[in-house]
Amino acid sequence: MTETNPSAPRRWSEGRIIFWFVLFALVLVIFGPPYLGAFRPPDGTVGDFHQEWLSARNFAEGGPVYADQRELASRFLDAPPERAAKMLPWNAHPPVAAMLALPLGRFPYPQAQLVWNLANLPLLAFAVVAIIRATRLPFAPPSVFPLGVVLVGWFALYSQIQHGQLNIVIMALVAAAFLLEQRTRSVGAGLAVGTAAAIKLFPAFLLVYFVSTRNIRAIVVGGTAFLALNVVALAVIGPTEFETYLREVVPSVANYQSSRQNVSLAGFWLRIFDPHPNERVVALIASPFAGNTFSYGTRFAVVLICFWTATRAQSQVDRERAFALAVLGMLLVSPVAWPHYFLIAAVPLAWLWMNLAGRLARLAFWLAFAVIWLPNYYVPSLALGGPSAVVGFLMGTSTVTPGQNLAIMSLPNYALTGLFLLAAFGRTSPAAPDSVPPRAEP
Repeated sequence: MTETNPSAPRRWSEGRIIFWFVLFALVLVIFGPPYLGAFRPPDGTVGDFHQEWLSARNFAEGGPVYADQRELASRFLDAPPERAAKMLPWNAHPPVAAMLALPLGRFPYPQAQLVWNLANLPLLAFAVVAIIRATRLPFAPPSVFPLGVVLVGWFALYSQIQHGQLNIVIMALVAAAFLLEQRTRSVGAGLAVGTAAAIKLFPAFLLVYFVSTRNIRAIVVGGTAFLALNVVALAVIGPTEFETYLREVVPSVANYQSSRQNVSLAGFWLRIFDPHPNERVVALIASPFAGNTFSYGTRFAVVLICFWTATRAQSQVDRERAFALAVLGMLLVSPVAWPHYFLIAAVPLAWLWMNLAGRLARLAFWLAFAVIWLPNYYVPSLALGGPSAVVGFLMGTSTVTPGQNLAIMSLPNYALTGLFLLAAFGRTSPAAPDSVPPRAEP
């Protein structure tokens, strides 16, 4: 008996339309006010966008882009000394990312984050359309309701807006690269990946896919785009800022690899064997050697799986699998990957939803998706004691035992790893002969 694809389009009955419309309206009622408050943060509150804004404001007044942000917070945000002391010492983002926000340095902080968030909305719409087209998601006018439920209710999207992060930009570039690679537009795909890597560095991992498929044109264009954008940033902010970034900023990020919110493989293993004292996570066995061995060993295994999958890809669906796998691998091998990075995984999530076959595999997919769709503090708050546990979890003020770390805190790590394994080894549904576009030779 032939198994049908559970994701095949179904007829939109009147009852189904009403159900999803009511659910979407309920989601808007619940999440609408928090979103409106997140687009423009209230006076006196800041998100991660303060890194870009403080750099931009200091640069607008003739100062360096990379300066001690604790001093800048006291100067430009009127942050009390005890609050400023808890902020990041540096803008942790690369020079190209800092350059993008320079025009917003002349706005007050709340207005600057509002402008940034509004500018990201067209990129979000583009990314959604690109993913729908590339993965051949069944879409009819009523599909906007379930799509709205998934997007508006997704904590990663809310966190992106709340913090003014760079994930929508990276999401749009990854979606563009996936769509262009599918259509054998190597120049455009390489340009998208190179641009993403210049903004956030870790998307450079996608070059593993191009190397595996021997797409020399995409590699050359991607590398050229990366270098060109950094040359522009070098001309704008100066060589001293690059030196400060490499000498001070990059090493400082290592302190956050064992963060209780790091969903990458490095975060998982270092929390078990070598957590930073600030995280207040009790090590299962205190062994920095074991932590680094398992961290680098499993990340190397991810690279090998991605390379092996891409080199063996023959059909269009196989190549799509390899690219989707590389996106998930990109998050796993990154030294630091925060829960709001899950937004970047929209491409492999849509691909898995459309192509994964088998009831157990699809059940595992939905369980993993539920974990990364909900707030990362949701399960800890249920298991460890309500709202007070949420504050302690997010602020790092509560002590986490090895059992709590493995059973509760690491659920997002398990979900991301599970999705990677499903993308690598999961059986796909047989495609209709005309459902996969032919791949033209370049």
